[in-house]
Amino acid sequence: MTTISGTRDAFVARLSPDGSSLDWSTFVGGEGAEQGTAILPMADGSAYVAGHTASSYFPTTTGAYDTRLDGDTDAFVLHLSSSGM
Repeated sequence: MTTISGTRDAFVARLSPDGSSLDWSTFVGGEGAEQGTAILPMADGSAYVAGHTASSYFPTTTGAYDTRLDGDTDAFVLHLSSSGM
């Protein structure tokens, strides 16, 4: 995503190995408020991101464990490929 879709979205960015340039960046979120709280970079350039959401329509993929907001907030864990997708 290139724009914020709710009141607050999680933001993830990947820098080049020497930190001199931005490889990619993205927002992650739905119509409510999201916050990314942890990131685990992998050797292949991908990353796992964890956080919490208050969005009823947080983007999920087919086969996701839980696709609904159950209460005021829910946790999320997502995987971004080395290209940020």
